[in-house]
Amino acid sequence: MKTGERQTSAASASGQEVNWEDIARHSPDAILIAERSGRVKFANTSAARIYGCAVEEIRSIQDLIDLTMSDPDARRQAAEIWKQDAEDGNPPERHFLIRHRDGRQSWCRCRMAALPNGDLMVSFQDVTASKLIEDRYRAFFEQASDYIFLVDAETGQILDVNRQASESLGYTPEEFRRMTISDIEANESPAQVREHLNEIVRQASDAFETRHRKKTGEILDVRVNTRMIFYGDRKFVAATNRDITGEKRAA
Repeated sequence: MKTGERQTSAASASGQEVNWEDIARHSPDAILIAERSGRVKFANTSAARIYGCAVEEIRSIQDLIDLTMSDPDARRQAAEIWKQDAEDGNPPERHFLIRHRDGRQSWCRCRMAALPNGDLMVSFQDVTASKLIEDRYRAFFEQASDYIFLVDAETGQILDVNRQASESLGYTPEEFRRMTISDIEANESPAQVREHLNEIVRQASDAFETRHRKKTGEILDVRVNTRMIFYGDRKFVAATNRDITGEKRAA
């Protein structure tokens, strides 16, 4: 997509033509157009900003790997991933830890799509801030003394649990992910659970007491605090559960 190459454009709302290379050039995300062999045909200025190098230095994917990764094993793995993903053309998104020339490190999210001419468009986003938040959340999540579920608000499917959930109820994380809240709920029927989830979605949070069934069949009294989490167009419920069986028996 250099000077002299065919340019793709479209009419804007004002009737003027919009050049897609101009759009890519001004994108806040790093955009590369590369051949499947790894030769880079186009790199925007955001790529230079995110990777901490000059656009002219990004001549190939291997150049990019060498510029941003110092560990030989990491370089080798990244090159193997590129080869695999280039053959696929539409692979899953990837996350890479890269090194800048000033010593800083940052996390980048990589997405790839095949273009009609056989080339590949690769976009990168700096997700360092969200990665740090995610890591801190995960540390809090795993170290919590209460057991926590992340649930799909539409289906009731259990998507994630912390370590304490396995210790309290006896299921492995893999078993939990094949279950819904109804599978452990001992007070409410599946229909009541569904309505309760709808109520949590409407109110954005809820606090209540219920009972949960352990893998052994034993019943626990629990105090539940829930809150809604929105991610794109999806809705999730984070449920923090405290075992109050001892309190109930003492009362």
